[in-house]
Amino acid sequence: MDDLISMFVDGLKLFVVQLIYVGIPLAVLFGLPYIGNSLHGVSFILGEAIAIIGYVAGIILCILSFLLLNLASARLAETDSIEEALNIKELWKIATEIGWLRLVGFCIGLLILMLVIFALVAVVLFIIVGLLTLTGIIIPIPSLSLGFLTVGFVLVYLVLTLLVSPFLSILQYRAMGLVYNLRF
Repeated sequence: MDDLISMFVDGLKLFVVQLIYVGIPLAVLFGLPYIGNSLHGVSFILGEAIAIIGYVAGIILCILSFLLLNLASARLAETDSIEEALNIKELWKIATEIGWLRLVGFCIGLLILMLVIFALVAVVLFIIVGLLTLTGIIIPIPSLSLGFLTVGFVLVYLVLTLLVSPFLSILQYRAMGLVYNLRF
């Protein structure tokens, strides 16, 4: 029971770290353009400038946040401290030790691999649901097939969410742990 509570607390810590690393860039990405658009009545050029700066800064922050979030997750697992996971200077140092090009290449490659796996599983599941629905194996009455197709989409979504996504998360964090340890 203590192990379950410990894992729950670790999950909450990771959620807080992820919320901070995702929330701040998204606030800049959507907040500054909103402020810029609300300034159109005062000065069109000023409003547009703030909106453009917000979009550019937000996109740059989102990319950096994605890279640092992966390192922060590994740092959190190593130190079990939210403060250390949010220590940007230390994460920047770790990223420099690993190598920025290696880290960016790893993150892009991992993202592509995870998207391909997710897409392949989704396509296979949709083909199975479609064939079972169209052939009438599950429901022989054609008018009810549309209802099963909707149920099929829900089933595919549940399988992807409850079975595939956790395995992809394990893959992501295991791979990030291996890259994180390249600095030693």
